[in-house]
This record gives sequence, structure tokens and C-alpha cells, in this order.
Amino acid sequence: MRFNYLRNLNDGITLVTPNRRMAGLVADHYHTAKLNVGEVTWESPPVLPFVGWLTQTFRDLEIIRDAAISGLILLSPEQERVVWEQVVREGGDVEFGQVADLAALAMKAWSSALLWELPRSAIVASGGRQEARAFIHWSDRFQQRCRDLHAIDHHSFAAQLACRETLCPPLPGKFHFFGYVRLPNLLKRIELRVDGVDKASASGPGLSGNTLDYREYPNHEVELAAAACWARECKRLQPSAATAIALPGVSSIAPDLRQRLQRAFSSTPESADEASQLMLYCPIAASLAEVELVEAALLILDSRRSRPWEDISRLLLSPYFGVADGEREQRALLDAHLRRRSNIEVSIASVIDAGRNSGVRCPDLADRLEALLLGLQQIPDRQRMHDWMTFAEKQLRIAGWPGDRELNPVELAALAEWQRAMDAAAELDAILPTCSWQSAVSRWGAILR
Repeated sequence: MRFNYLRNLNDGITLVTPNRRMAGLVADHYHTAKLNVGEVTWESPPVLPFVGWLTQTFRDLEIIRDAAISGLILLSPEQERVVWEQVVREGGDVEFGQVADLAALAMKAWSSALLWELPRSAIVASGGRQEARAFIHWSDRFQQRCRDLHAIDHHSFAAQLACRETLCPPLPGKFHFFGYVRLPNLLKRIELRVDGVDKASASGPGLSGNTLDYREYPNHEVELAAAACWARECKRLQPSAATAIALPGVSSIAPDLRQRLQRAFSSTPESADEASQLMLYCPIAASLAEVELVEAALLILDSRRSRPWEDISRLLLSPYFGVADGEREQRALLDAHLRRRSNIEVSIASVIDAGRNSGVRCPDLADRLEALLLGLQQIPDRQRMHDWMTFAEKQLRIAGWPGDRELNPVELAALAEWQRAMDAAAELDAILPTCSWQSAVSRWGAILR
């Protein structure tokens, strides 16, 4: 990044980025810059993702009792997603298993249409395709549903900001949109109409200059090869610098990604020695539900009395269940003992019995599983998500999650994200009726994914 953003952060100007990942990247660069000049303590940099900035702006306007948002609820992203699921499900002609995916697509299309100020007439005129007709129908129902709830989604709130002549009084701090390859039309209008925007930075060379080069390639394979060659050249010119390649859909090429990059860096004789010592880090983005610590929590909260063998095995061998280290060897032997039965599904009761009465004793595991089953026997048929969250926390404490050992930084980050997801689920009480325990766990799984 060649933008002069550190000076703006030091001046107290809030940088508004497209997403949380970009905000985290900017914050990391800011912290590194502070360390490099020898500073020991400093305030957190004023950088927010777009949705976070809109949330903060909404709260600021609530404090000053702004008439335009009086009585309105600002939907959280998860609340908005659930409303989209409701309108898609109620729209008919949609299979149950497709609702979540179609709702996510509709929500994305809605935000894109507002960001780029695409007129409804243009969508209608785009043709009689079934997808366009469905989106128009769902978006009408979504807006009506929001009116019924006295709510507004983030991008509609942004559109409201863009329609104002000014904010009076202005926002408490100056801000600037940062990190966009191309600034959407809606954000351009917000810059023109909101007094809080840092117009000096917007017009200067630091933040708004376009320093990106664009290339078009016939397919993904050619593009990946070109990106690897570009990274090799960057490394040749600046051996001590870190170089990154961001790949959408990286999971589809994950198996041999490292080898392909390694070959690219060693494709010429002069780079062979460098490549032999090259450190390649190839993180593959995965959903939070696939992180081992979170996966263990979902397995613990599962209410099924019989589970597929692979789920039982993961639970037995998980380091996040009770005193896993103290019973590690016994649990591994119990896993092998149960495998010899060759059952496709295993009941929790049989695991408890084997943990107490077989030749391989795992008393801590058996006691915790029995306590979890007892807790499930005492739950009501339906209650609020917030109440289910309280019950889930109790079940996880009974299970000893997340284990008896010290968590590493990655696990601590996953634990924080788990809590964020649970809080997001509790907010759904504003738009959802009471639900069953199974529905609550399914909802958590959807949020985590």
C-alpha cells in the first residue's frame, strides 16, 4: 500500500475501510510503524470497517436525537441476513435447503445495488430473467418487513445519509473512505454531503490516488501464474520485503498452492538458491465453524443422542473437552475400542457406558457426557435466543470447554469470534419469535459459517 494513511491516523482522522480484514491490516501497519519509531504505548488507531462506521454514526445520531432515525432499529448484519431468509422463505417456490444461500445472494445484491445506486428501473429493464424478477420481489418484501419492524439496514441508512444536504450538528470526528479500488457512487455522495468527511485528505494525493495496475487474463490458471511471477520479481528487487498474493476462492487450489509458488520462485537458475530458503506462508480461509475449538463447542451442544462415528471420534479426541490432557491416552484407547464395533452411528449412552465399565476407563469424559444429557432433558420446548445462549454457556462449562490447558493466540482469537457470534445470535430476539434448542444451535452454526 502506497497511501499516506499513517499521517491521517496520527491526525485523528478515522479511516473507513470496506471490511474488517482491511481494517485489521491497516491497524497492523499502524502498530508496526509505532514500534519502529521506538514507542511503547499508543492509542488504538481510528480505523473502522464500513458497517462498523455506520453503526457508530447511527449511535452518534441517536445521542443528538436526529429526527430522521427516531424510533428506528439499526439491523445488525446477522439480523439483516435473517430478515432476508424470512422473505425468501415466504416468497414461495424455493426449496428449504436453498433458502440460506439465496438469502445471502439477495442480501449481497441489495447492498451492491445501493452502493452503486443502481435504479430499480435498470434492474427491471435488464430482462425477464427469473433471478431479476425474484430479486425485485424479495427486495420489496424486505423493505416492507423493515417497515413493519421499524428497522433499517446499514446500506439503506447509508443511502439516507447520502440524501441529506448536511448533518447538523456534524459528526464528532473527521473520516475518510480508504482501501476501495473504486469508490462506490453512494460513498462519493456521502463525501459530498456529510460535514465530517476529511475533504482535505480526499482531494490530496495521499489517500485518493489510484496506484493499482489492472490486468485481464483468459482464465484463473494463467492469472495465478502471472501473480506468482510478479511476486518473484518483487522479491528479487526487494529481498527483505514481504510480498502477498490475495486469491479469491483459494480453497479450490489449496492442495498444491505451496508447491506451485515454490516452483515459480525456482524457475530460473539465479533464483534457485533463494527459493531453497524461501519462507512461504499459505493461509487458507475457512469458516469459523471449521476451526477445531469452535467445532468442539458445536459438537458439545449437539442434542442428538446418536451421532455419526466421526463426530463421536472428534469429541473423544478433542483437547477442548474436560480434562483432555489428563485422560488423553485413555480416550485414545476408548476411541479404538469403540471403533472395533464397526457401527455407523454411536449413541452417547454407549460411550458413557464404555467410559465407565469397559477395560478403558474415562470417568471424567463419562461424567461430563452424562451431565450434558441431563441438562438437555430439562430444557423447555421453545424460548428466546438470549435464554438459549445462557443455557449454551452452562452446557459448555459442564463440558469443561475450552479445555484445561492454556490457549494459543489462534485459539484465543477463535474464542473471541465465538463470543461475537453468540452476541450476534442474542440480538435476533428483536426480529425472531421463540425457537427450539435445535433451531438455536442451527442458527449459531449458520452465523459461524
